[in-house]
Amino acid sequence: MTPLVFVVNPSLPVSSVKEFLERTKARPGELTYASAGPGSISQLVGEWIKFDAGIKMLEVPSKGVNAELPDLLGGQVIAAFVVPQVVVASIKAGKLKALAVAAPHVKGQVENTGSSIAGDTPEEFAVFVRAESAKWGKVIRDAGIKPE
Repeated sequence: MTPLVFVVNPSLPVSSVKEFLERTKARPGELTYASAGPGSISQLVGEWIKFDAGIKMLEVPSKGVNAELPDLLGGQVIAAFVVPQVVVASIKAGKLKALAVAAPHVKGQVENTGSSIAGDTPEEFAVFVRAESAKWGKVIRDAGIKPE
Protein backbone atom coordinates (compact mmCIF):
# COMPACT_ATOMS: atom_id res chain seq x y z
CA MET A 1 0.00 0.00 0.00
CA THR A 2 1.27 3.46 -0.88
CA PRO A 3 1.73 5.82 2.06
CA LEU A 4 -0.85 8.56 2.43
CA VAL A 5 -0.27 12.07 3.72
CA PHE A 6 -3.01 13.76 5.72
CA VAL A 7 -3.00 17.33 4.46
CA VAL A 8 -5.13 20.37 5.20
CA ASN A 9 -5.61 23.69 3.54
CA PRO A 10 -3.46 26.27 5.38
CA SER A 11 -6.55 28.40 6.06
CA LEU A 12 -7.43 25.91 8.80
CA PRO A 13 -5.65 27.06 11.98
CA VAL A 14 -4.38 23.65 13.13
CA SER A 15 -0.88 22.23 13.24
CA SER A 16 -1.48 18.66 14.40
CA VAL A 17 -3.91 15.78 14.05
CA LYS A 18 -4.95 16.34 17.67
CA GLU A 19 -5.87 19.96 16.94
CA PHE A 20 -7.71 18.91 13.78
CA LEU A 21 -9.77 16.34 15.71
CA GLU A 22 -10.54 18.85 18.48
CA ARG A 23 -11.68 21.44 15.94
CA THR A 24 -13.78 18.86 14.09
CA LYS A 25 -15.43 17.72 17.33
CA ALA A 26 -16.22 21.35 18.19
CA ARG A 27 -17.82 21.90 14.78
CA PRO A 28 -19.58 18.63 13.86
CA GLY A 29 -20.32 18.33 10.16
CA GLU A 30 -18.74 21.67 9.20
CA LEU A 31 -15.30 20.48 8.08
CA THR A 32 -14.84 18.60 4.84
CA TYR A 33 -12.44 16.02 3.51
CA ALA A 34 -11.86 15.09 -0.10
CA SER A 35 -11.81 11.51 -1.28
CA ALA A 36 -11.01 9.93 -4.63
CA GLY A 37 -14.57 8.61 -4.75
CA PRO A 38 -16.55 5.61 -3.53
CA GLY A 39 -14.44 2.67 -2.39
CA SER A 40 -11.13 4.55 -2.71
CA ILE A 41 -8.52 4.19 0.01
CA SER A 42 -8.90 7.90 0.80
CA GLN A 43 -12.63 7.39 1.44
CA LEU A 44 -11.98 4.31 3.57
CA VAL A 45 -9.34 6.11 5.65
CA GLY A 46 -11.59 9.15 6.09
CA GLU A 47 -14.55 7.05 7.19
CA TRP A 48 -12.37 4.95 9.50
CA ILE A 49 -11.02 8.09 11.20
CA LYS A 50 -14.54 9.49 11.56
CA PHE A 51 -15.76 6.34 13.29
CA ASP A 52 -12.61 5.73 15.30
CA ALA A 53 -12.33 9.32 16.58
CA GLY A 54 -16.07 9.87 16.94
CA ILE A 55 -16.09 12.93 14.69
CA LYS A 56 -18.45 14.18 12.02
CA MET A 57 -16.96 15.63 8.86
CA LEU A 58 -18.40 15.75 5.38
CA GLU A 59 -16.85 13.65 2.62
CA VAL A 60 -16.59 15.38 -0.75
CA PRO A 61 -15.97 12.65 -3.35
CA SER A 62 -13.94 13.47 -6.45
CA LYS A 63 -14.04 11.71 -9.78
CA GLY A 64 -10.74 9.94 -9.23
CA VAL A 65 -7.35 9.83 -7.60
CA ASN A 66 -5.73 13.29 -7.33
CA ALA A 67 -8.81 15.01 -8.78
CA GLU A 68 -9.38 16.49 -5.31
CA LEU A 69 -6.27 18.67 -5.40
CA PRO A 70 -7.71 21.79 -7.08
CA ASP A 71 -10.57 21.91 -4.54
CA LEU A 72 -8.15 21.30 -1.67
CA LEU A 73 -5.74 23.99 -2.83
CA GLY A 74 -8.62 26.39 -3.47
CA GLY A 75 -10.12 25.83 -0.03
CA GLN A 76 -13.39 24.30 -1.25
CA VAL A 77 -12.46 21.25 0.85
CA ILE A 78 -10.32 21.45 3.98
CA ALA A 79 -8.57 18.08 4.26
CA ALA A 80 -7.51 15.05 2.22
CA PHE A 81 -5.53 11.82 2.39
CA VAL A 82 -3.25 11.78 -0.65
CA VAL A 83 -0.06 10.20 -1.94
CA PRO A 84 3.07 12.19 -1.04
CA GLN A 85 4.36 12.52 -4.59
CA VAL A 86 1.32 14.58 -5.55
CA VAL A 87 1.47 17.11 -2.69
CA VAL A 88 5.13 17.46 -1.71
CA ALA A 89 5.64 20.60 -3.82
CA SER A 90 2.46 22.20 -2.42
CA ILE A 91 3.57 21.37 1.13
CA LYS A 92 7.02 22.87 0.56
CA ALA A 93 5.42 25.99 -0.96
CA GLY A 94 3.11 26.40 2.04
CA LYS A 95 0.00 25.81 -0.06
CA LEU A 96 -0.90 22.76 2.07
CA LYS A 97 -0.04 21.65 5.61
CA ALA A 98 0.92 18.02 6.25
CA LEU A 99 -0.38 16.78 9.59
CA ALA A 100 0.50 13.09 9.39
CA VAL A 101 1.81 10.28 7.20
CA ALA A 102 0.31 6.81 7.23
CA ALA A 103 2.77 4.27 5.86
CA PRO A 104 2.80 0.51 6.25
CA HIS A 105 6.47 0.29 5.35
CA VAL A 106 8.19 1.78 8.37
CA LYS A 107 10.97 -0.76 8.86
CA GLY A 108 13.75 1.84 9.05
CA GLN A 109 11.88 3.95 11.60
CA VAL A 110 11.20 0.92 13.78
CA GLU A 111 14.81 -0.25 13.59
CA ASN A 112 16.04 3.25 14.50
CA THR A 113 14.21 2.92 17.83
CA GLY A 114 16.20 -0.21 18.68
CA SER A 115 13.31 -2.53 17.86
CA SER A 116 13.23 -5.13 15.13
CA ILE A 117 10.78 -6.39 12.55
CA ALA A 118 9.86 -10.07 12.65
CA GLY A 119 8.15 -12.07 9.93
CA ASP A 120 4.77 -13.62 10.52
CA THR A 121 4.02 -17.28 10.27
CA PRO A 122 1.33 -18.25 7.74
CA GLU A 123 -1.10 -18.66 10.64
CA GLU A 124 -0.30 -15.20 12.05
CA PHE A 125 -0.66 -13.69 8.60
CA ALA A 126 -4.06 -15.38 8.20
CA VAL A 127 -5.17 -13.86 11.52
CA PHE A 128 -3.96 -10.44 10.32
CA VAL A 129 -5.84 -10.76 7.02
CA ARG A 130 -9.06 -11.76 8.81
CA ALA A 131 -8.70 -8.83 11.22
CA GLU A 132 -8.08 -6.36 8.38
CA SER A 133 -11.05 -7.76 6.43
CA ALA A 134 -13.27 -7.39 9.49
CA LYS A 135 -12.02 -3.84 10.21
CA TRP A 136 -12.42 -2.52 6.67
CA GLY A 137 -15.66 -4.46 6.14
CA LYS A 138 -17.12 -2.70 9.20
CA VAL A 139 -15.98 0.70 7.90
CA ILE A 140 -17.58 -0.02 4.52
CA ARG A 141 -20.85 -1.24 6.08
CA ASP A 142 -21.06 1.54 8.70
CA ALA A 143 -20.36 4.23 6.11
CA GLY A 144 -22.82 2.72 3.63
CA ILE A 145 -20.20 2.55 0.89
CA LYS A 146 -21.55 0.90 -2.26
CA PRO A 147 -19.62 -0.12 -5.38
CA GLU A 148 -20.28 2.00 -8.45
